Amino acid sequence: MWKAPLILLLIVGSATAGEIRGRVRFHPEPSGEVRISYEGLTKGGKQISDMAGLTVGPGESRVWCTTNDPRRTGVKWSPDTGFTFQCLELPIGKYLTAVKNGNFLDWKVVEIGKDDDVVDVEFVVDHEHTGTVHVNISKGRGDYEVAVAPINNDGQPLVPGLAPEGSYHIRVAAKIKRSRTATLEGIRPGRYHLRLRSMKQLGSGSSGTATMLTPLGAVNVNVELGKEVSVTLP
Repeated sequence: MWKAPLILLLIVGSATAGEIRGRVRFHPEPSGEVRISYEGLTKGGKQISDMAGLTVGPGESRVWCTTNDPRRTGVKWSPDTGFTFQCLELPIGKYLTAVKNGNFLDWKVVEIGKDDDVVDVEFVVDHEHTGTVHVNISKGRGDYEVAVAPINNDGQPLVPGLAPEGSYHIRVAAKIKRSRTATLEGIRPGRYHLRLRSMKQLGSGSSGTATMLTPLGAVNVNVELGKEVSVTLP
């Protein structure tokens, strides 16, 4: 079995917690921001998540997210060795792990079955084999958010107990300003939960602009290679 070279990140997790590690292959070569994220449900029923990302450039770079310490997520890009990642200090549970580059998501469901489990994962970002989602909004022009998140063939969350609309990181979203249509291109073929929400700005403050999101409708869609699927909501 292929093993991700942990020496690339130079971080070792504890012997009493799980780890997900691996690399990402790209077709064609990567550009822009690449994010690694996970959302999981622990054995005790707690929902947890984390994310780390960096912008691929001509030189080597690495980023560690310690927001949810002791859980940490690290990513590294090297023109010589490629893109590698580690998700450390994971409790026993099931995890939806994903890579996002542009509108392309690749994902896998991973189980940490015991405290010292180490699971190797390989993602593939293939921008040459994608489909398109076109959304028509039946209501008047306004400000909206449309998002798609991966689900299983039965229309259920990939990890039972997680929300079907996906986390903030494991989804592809677009904001629509004063329009009635949106097109999400470059989507990996698969089955997705599509959700439409209206956006209303409530005001600005020192921490930014507050926005109220109101659900308007949702539907499950199949994205096929080289094809466009069109839906109308709500």
